[in-house]
Amino acid sequence: AHGFCRVHKSYLVALDKIDSVERDRLKIGQVLIPISNTYRDHFYQLIGRSTK
Repeated sequence: AHGFCRVHKSYLVALDKIDSVERDRLKIGQVLIPISNTYRDHFYQLIGRSTK
């Protein structure tokens, strides 16, 4: 599952398809996907962003 990350219990996303990231959601095309607190730190580590 290289290149994928779970960002919510209902969503597994391909990292190379993400168009933009806000604090608690990301956008792939026209679809907004929530980033849950459970997965947020790991997701931001993968994309190289600080959660601070």
